[in-house]
Amino acid sequence: MIGASHRSFRIILTAVASNVREAMENYRRAGKKRSRLAEKLGFVEEQRSTSQCYRNFSDYIAPQLSGRSCASPITAN
Repeated sequence: MIGASHRSFRIILTAVASNVREAMENYRRAGKKRSRLAEKLGFVEEQRSTSQCYRNFSDYIAPQLSGRSCASPITAN
């Protein structure tokens, strides 16, 4: 009994993993198609130079905590 349920659980996991893998491949393909279409239509912006403090995602969330912010920390008087 335990062996049969273990086997069916493995089959379910394999099917789920296969579906996830297929979904990720479809997502990547769709992204490539969108970027090619954007290039054809001229929607691709030129690369803009940004300051170092806005290149890291953590700087958007908590710049003072990350230690990489260009802004001075707010102090209470």
